[in-house]
Amino acid sequence: TTMQQRTVVADKDNVHDFLRNKGDSIGLVIGSCTANTYAILACVPTPAQPGTDEKDNLQNVDAIDEEWVGEHARQVSRMMIGGISILGVYISSPADISEKSLGKMANLITSVSQNIPSGFIPPLPAEGQRLILVHASRNKVLYRYMDIKGGFCKPHPSSDLKSEANLHQAYDVSSCSFQVDLNVPIPQAAKDDPDKVRTVLNKAISLLKTNLSQCECYTNGEADPNAIMNDVPKGRQQHIVDIYSSSQTCGVVPEAAHSPAAMVSLGPGGVHARCAFRRRENKARDVEACIKDDIIDSLSRRVDLLYEDLSRTNDLATSFTPNKTQSPRVLIPPRRVFIPWLAGLYVCDYVFPSETPQDVAERCRDLLGLVVPSDASSWFNDGEAPPSLPSAHMPLPGPSQTTTPPTLQNKIEGPGKAVQPLNYIVVAAVVLLLAVILAAYINLT
Repeated sequence: TTMQQRTVVADKDNVHDFLRNKGDSIGLVIGSCTANTYAILACVPTPAQPGTDEKDNLQNVDAIDEEWVGEHARQVSRMMIGGISILGVYISSPADISEKSLGKMANLITSVSQNIPSGFIPPLPAEGQRLILVHASRNKVLYRYMDIKGGFCKPHPSSDLKSEANLHQAYDVSSCSFQVDLNVPIPQAAKDDPDKVRTVLNKAISLLKTNLSQCECYTNGEADPNAIMNDVPKGRQQHIVDIYSSSQTCGVVPEAAHSPAAMVSLGPGGVHARCAFRRRENKARDVEACIKDDIIDSLSRRVDLLYEDLSRTNDLATSFTPNKTQSPRVLIPPRRVFIPWLAGLYVCDYVFPSETPQDVAERCRDLLGLVVPSDASSWFNDGEAPPSLPSAHMPLPGPSQTTTPPTLQNKIEGPGKAVQPLNYIVVAAVVLLLAVILAAYINLT
């Protein structure tokens, strides 16, 4: 199926009716993209800039600050789980978008695309990207494709935006807890430069991504990658994806193996991934690939947030060990929590150890227009547990040593073919061998 044949459909309540009743507003459209469909699930208004009147800005679309909308897109993209992403921009205003305004719209779409990781934007067949511009005015809701290629944005003719009632309820959610214990040593040469720290961490994530791509997955206890997810309508279901690794190595950074300035512990409590997918449109292998991507994307977002925190607070001087004789300090990026969104779907946020549920609630309100449940216990610990600090005297791998990637603990409940991870077998064999050696030693003495 080619890109041009994709259907664009929007949730009736959360998009179509929202736009008709919202009044003057600009923001992002959120949803999913499959081989056949762009499905717009929700509209997320962009907060007005301090000291400005959003209504006045939208009376003249040329006054829209595309950089401000782009920054909103950058922050919102971090809050998406696997399978859900920013599909484009919406504008709700009484004025029609004239041909003269399309240049401004092209700049707006380009700014949004530049602030979203490339893997989150629907691709074009010829190495380009495609976002959607939705415009609501005078009881009409229209959309048009906006193709981005080579730094240029090409608008397509507009069409009526079709709606579907309860579209968001056609999605299932899969989840996975992947036990990552990736302690990345930061070399002394990088301790004064946040950019170098980020480069070292991204290199470690890249190595993990390579190994993760070779790991075997089981969905709901089955190893059939061609199985259609929830082929028979049964209402929303939760699916469990288990990942099993063999002896592939994660790799280390050789130049940082001895006397590092610090250690960064990526995912010390495990990485919890979630993926939303439209029922009956995906095979198990599609969902498993989405889960793996979400694991890597989640780690990358933590690195970006840690980088921003170090850069903003200028904490490099206190974050890293001042000399090579002291034990390296351990830096832990934020953990991931999940917040209920659309009747069983989720968004996520990343929480530093010093942050509280109120910080998450404020971000959800400001960035998504989402009011979180007042009972924080129902969601603040939904995801990854607060990490415990690793020992500052942890052994450091030498240049010739490697670390093995983690395996997911088998957490399948109910019926299904459960497969024991290879690690269990290895551990059992080691324990048995030690018992034999100990018994022999006692007999000799």
